Amino acid sequence: MDDALDFHHPWLSGNDSLGRPRRLASLQNSRGPGGIPLNTGHSISVMGIALARGANPGDLTGLAPDARYVTAEFFNRAQADVPFRHIFDAAGFLAENNVEIINMSWSWWVGGINLSYNGDAFNSNLMADYLAYARNVVCVVAVNQFQSHDRPTAPGSSRNVITVGGLDDSMERAWALQDHGPTLDGRSKPDLLGNNAAGAVSLSPEWRNGIPATTDIDGTSFAAPFVTGAAAQMLDFAKHTPGNRPRDHRLIKAILMTSATKVQDADGSIWSSSESQPLDNEQGAGVIDLQRVHEIYQALPQSPGNVPVPGYTFTTLTGTATNATSGRHIFRLGSPQETNCLLDITLVWDRPTRWQDLNQNFRIDSADIFSLDPQNTQDNLDLVLLRDGIPIHASRSTVDNVEHIHLNHLQPGQYELQVERLPVANSGPGEAYALAWHSTAPWIDENRRIEIARSTNTVQITFQTDTNSGTSYQLESMTTLRPTPQWTPIKTPAPRPLDSLRSQFNLPLTPEPQRFYRLIWHPDNQ
Repeated sequence: MDDALDFHHPWLSGNDSLGRPRRLASLQNSRGPGGIPLNTGHSISVMGIALARGANPGDLTGLAPDARYVTAEFFNRAQADVPFRHIFDAAGFLAENNVEIINMSWSWWVGGINLSYNGDAFNSNLMADYLAYARNVVCVVAVNQFQSHDRPTAPGSSRNVITVGGLDDSMERAWALQDHGPTLDGRSKPDLLGNNAAGAVSLSPEWRNGIPATTDIDGTSFAAPFVTGAAAQMLDFAKHTPGNRPRDHRLIKAILMTSATKVQDADGSIWSSSESQPLDNEQGAGVIDLQRVHEIYQALPQSPGNVPVPGYTFTTLTGTATNATSGRHIFRLGSPQETNCLLDITLVWDRPTRWQDLNQNFRIDSADIFSLDPQNTQDNLDLVLLRDGIPIHASRSTVDNVEHIHLNHLQPGQYELQVERLPVANSGPGEAYALAWHSTAPWIDENRRIEIARSTNTVQITFQTDTNSGTSYQLESMTTLRPTPQWTPIKTPAPRPLDSLRSQFNLPLTPEPQRFYRLIWHPDNQ
């Protein structure tokens, strides 16, 4: 969604690996010679970073070279002789074509500047928030760089989008020229950094003159498509890999932010946050790391209770934390095997936004408006990390719809995460949220320890009960570990609950001099 895309470029054309045309549909001008589009200088270099598929060794290849795409022109950067198109008509065309990701490498709004600074401009901020909230579109937005503004503008100031900044040419610091938070209402932006915003390499609008690619293009416009391409890879992975991985935009955002590695701010200062400010104002959560993304997303979703590290969940929290029986989810991580390691956690939820179809034609177009719903306001969720039952770190912003924790040099102990829902008027009975966590060291879940005791006639095997109601257990045994372990399932009655946290198998004593046991648990019948 930008100016026109010159999809005739050979690295954007052709079919995908399944033989389908890569370009699904286009809403843009064709006023150039031979029907080629005018007004193409920006979009081709932006989307080449995500979509390019070079034909020969050394050609440029983007992050999602097999992705299919839809183009919608509304921004006339070149001031070309092309028809005006309302931003809502472009958004409606994309929605009708069921796009899953929209790259927004631009800034545009109508109305007062403070609405743009606050993320409340209805014609781009609320439109983008609605597309994420109600249509489950991953909206990736450049934070932009305006000499006349010192903070993010619409739609980069939106809440439900992924706002992206970039690195300078050292690839170690946030780009000094980009806009950054806090927003006028005190929120952290950007959410993360894509890649370089100074000296990027991508497709050239001069490709017909024998210049297929270009270098040294500057702007956060060219950092955003790194995140767009990464999100496309994630959605493709979820669709074509066994397992029921959620593809919700909140989860995509949470995992990408959790993957991020911390760099330096433009002046060389280190990444910083506070309990009330979850992200660094210049770099957000840091620079995306696709290796870490895969480490998190390759696992299956978790439920509250004992969880592996890394991991994630997408679930709904009901009630409020003022009630001892609701309003709080607990995730027990276990303990790190190394103390010199990192732990990153991100919590994401939405601000509800509504579309008003004023002309009642059931499509988003220029006659419509977007607004907030006074009967469904933004929730306030907190994120707390505990060690051995004692809170050691928290992210408690009262204005953001993101919480983030970054810790290094972890101390030994049992760690757990708590997601808490605080009372907010007119926020409804519950809130859907995504939570992702990652560490640079392996973790041990001490709660999985098995205790074995022997009496005269029986063997008692006691273990921690998983809080997932659908968990099933299988006990196996063998008499020797060499040369090759041969585990045999034991047919036993269901384990006997000892209390709310422990259960026990009772087995008859066998005559062998030694016997090994292992317990396998299957959460939610997976």
